[in-house]
Amino acid sequence: MTLYWIKKVNGKKQRIWNYGRSRGLKEAKNILGDVEKEVKLLLKNKKQIKILEVGCGYGRILLELKKKYKDRVETFGINKEPRWNLKLIEVFGVAEGIFSKKEIAKNLPKLVICDVNNKIPFKNNTFDFVFSERTIQYLSNKAKYLEELNRVTTKDGTILTDIQNGTENRWEIFKKGKKVNIYSILSQKKGIKLQKEKGNPKDKFLRMQKQSNFKLNLTLVSSQDLHKLNPDKWGTKSTFNSK
Repeated sequence: MTLYWIKKVNGKKQRIWNYGRSRGLKEAKNILGDVEKEVKLLLKNKKQIKILEVGCGYGRILLELKKKYKDRVETFGINKEPRWNLKLIEVFGVAEGIFSKKEIAKNLPKLVICDVNNKIPFKNNTFDFVFSERTIQYLSNKAKYLEELNRVTTKDGTILTDIQNGTENRWEIFKKGKKVNIYSILSQKKGIKLQKEKGNPKDKFLRMQKQSNFKLNLTLVSSQDLHKLNPDKWGTKSTFNSK
């Protein structure tokens, strides 16, 4: 994924940011609902909360939350590729006017560069609010990923993530030889609400309260890179067996 493009505007070079990784609180409403509302709800009961975004890109949402709530939120982000680093987030935050050059350093999220396909590199019950948008579509073991989001969330914490199974059918689940829909599996779990994305009603996002024992009981069989099969598509299709 391209970091940014350089374009001349009035004779001066200007960065054009990748839209898919520069979404803020406003844009997230079409995918995950009201992220800020979730933060406000948690802050009613706690003086400070820890927030994690998996696949944070330029970190706009984390920066915007820090701007609004200052020391009441401790922000963390995860990106997969080393080039999507803290320096890039710093440049973006200043260029977009979220923070000044003097303010940005102390307001940056704590960033981890890693692949979350098998494990999120934090201890159990670390974060009060965990969210992720347009990341699960690239993962092979999507079921394990949902379990990991739950694992790192605190007892009274909240999780928001898109599922990505409407438009591209990125989940394929078989139980006793018959296909099963991931939405039907998730809808049977306690503490989970599935809601349609405003930007794409065929897809749904998940809002979940921390579960003490959240297991989907799905075994990954294989995965396919959809972009390699068709240049007009993207993401990974994952095939599972259901117990």
